[in-house]
Amino acid sequence: MLYTFDFNTEAERGYIIAEQTSLGYRFKEEQRYFDGNHLIFTDEPYPKPEPVRDLEAEIDELKAGQGKINNKLNTLLRRDN
Repeated sequence: MLYTFDFNTEAERGYIIAEQTSLGYRFKEEQRYFDGNHLIFTDEPYPKPEPVRDLEAEIDELKAGQGKINNKLNTLLRRDN
């Protein structure tokens, strides 16, 4: 759920952020519009980070797949000759 708080000064902004964070809410967004300044908080947890990818293994898999494709292509090209 989202919670919106209006503020006018930087001191008020800091107080709201400190208070809501201490209550367990996560600061999500700050909006500064002509009609006023708004701080948005949420009680939703932080998203889980994506697992770390092993890029070297992925590159090796791609190279192996490309090698298979090249071999098949060479086989097909030799048949046409």
